[in-house]
Amino acid sequence: MNPILFAIRLGDHAFTVKAYGFFLVLGILATLVSGFVFAARTGVPKWRAGVIILASGLVGLFGARLLNAAVNGQLGGGLGPVFAPGLHSFSLYGALVLGCAVAVALSQALRVPSWRFLDVLVPGVAAGIALARVGCFLNGCCFGTRTAGPTGVTFPPGSLPWLYDLAHAGPSLLGGSAKVHPTQLYEIGGALGAMALALWAERSYHRRTRSRTQTAQGVELIPGIRFLVFAALFSAFRLFNLCFRAPVFATDVPEWFYPVLYGVLIAGCGAVLWIRIRRGRSTRLHANSGQTNL
Repeated sequence: MNPILFAIRLGDHAFTVKAYGFFLVLGILATLVSGFVFAARTGVPKWRAGVIILASGLVGLFGARLLNAAVNGQLGGGLGPVFAPGLHSFSLYGALVLGCAVAVALSQALRVPSWRFLDVLVPGVAAGIALARVGCFLNGCCFGTRTAGPTGVTFPPGSLPWLYDLAHAGPSLLGGSAKVHPTQLYEIGGALGAMALALWAERSYHRRTRSRTQTAQGVELIPGIRFLVFAALFSAFRLFNLCFRAPVFATDVPEWFYPVLYGVLIAGCGAVLWIRIRRGRSTRLHANSGQTNL
């Protein structure tokens, strides 16, 4: 754990660079830059890609603050907490859901294929999540429950896990926290693993499609598989990882809120994926039938 990465002194003023904020910004930049680069490589005009990426990123940050404020009951006095300065108080799924919604809306308005655009965002989103969770781990936030397993880690006195232990179990004031699940590190693996499986599923499906189709010419492969598989798998992982997260703060939402949210996203992505594969199969059958008749 190292919440302060380094300090910079300029004359009589010292500026500290905190791990959480540093890796959060790094994760945001990785998401935006990689999305722009991959979108441009697929033939999307650069100005259109830039508009979609920047707009979805800004609205995503707003969504992250909005969900965090709503969950923690901070909206009673208006939207002040949402626009408060500082790199803190973000909820990941607020950014993902609202950012993707804006990306879809703008891509349709600018005549950019929506599913293809969502596909190119997946590597950057996964990398951004992983980088942000590095900051969480170094900061000591988003930690897990106690464990005696081999993956357990301890945090030093004064850290959030130590304070949580002090309030709930009373550890020694001289020692660190008890061993806890490093849920931040689990999520790094979950994001990168979901991305790898999504890429594999996309390539595997398209490879089988080419081998079963009489000719690959004129048959368009199905976009959206990468995004839908990633969204479903990562949401499933979040649902699993929720079992190991320590309930640090009291919230204004019931305990079932996040499990239901993840369940709805898993079911929704699965249903849309099934529909798109069925439609793609029907299109290929018609194409093959037309070629045979010729």
